[in-house]
Amino acid sequence: MASLRLGKSFNRSYSIRVPLIDQIFDIGIFFSTKSVFVLFSIDLEPSSSFPKPVEKAAGYKILTFKNLRSSLFCELFLDLYTYSSLKLDIVNQVKGIKDGYHNEVIRRKFEKIYLNSYEFESEGKMLDDKIEISLYNLVSFHKEFIFLVCERCFVSKLLGKKIVRTSALQIGSSSSLTYLKELKGRQQHG
Repeated sequence: MASLRLGKSFNRSYSIRVPLIDQIFDIGIFFSTKSVFVLFSIDLEPSSSFPKPVEKAAGYKILTFKNLRSSLFCELFLDLYTYSSLKLDIVNQVKGIKDGYHNEVIRRKFEKIYLNSYEFESEGKMLDDKIEISLYNLVSFHKEFIFLVCERCFVSKLLGKKIVRTSALQIGSSSSLTYLKELKGRQQHG
């Protein structure tokens, strides 16, 4: 198995194991303490607890999103927030699950990794440099669909502002993705 070379752009990583049906996906999240960029890696090797062949993962479609507004899952279920000011630059931060969809979607995991805190002299306020990770499932397809959201909050000392960017990784079975398309079709015609 070839190793992933990150070069000088990424200096931190976080790993999460996600079981879907009879396959475990080892997901790596790579980031830097010096930027908002996030990179995902997925290991489809069979684990010792699920010794199924890798071909089982072939039934899944894997997508990454740098722009969450292009995600059908986000369009249907998540409220996104964008804001810009002199001290804050937020693009597509997830505010939560849309009203009326709490029976369709559940947030299973939420973690914050604090990297540093900075105090800005002009406001005397502490700003956290961190990464936040949330894992969403479709209730009807909880073993066939995940939407992993990675929010990078970066404090730029040079600009004197907090920059928030959100990326996501989606893994879904054919039936779960068909379900999303059917919901979208019902919204358009209903």
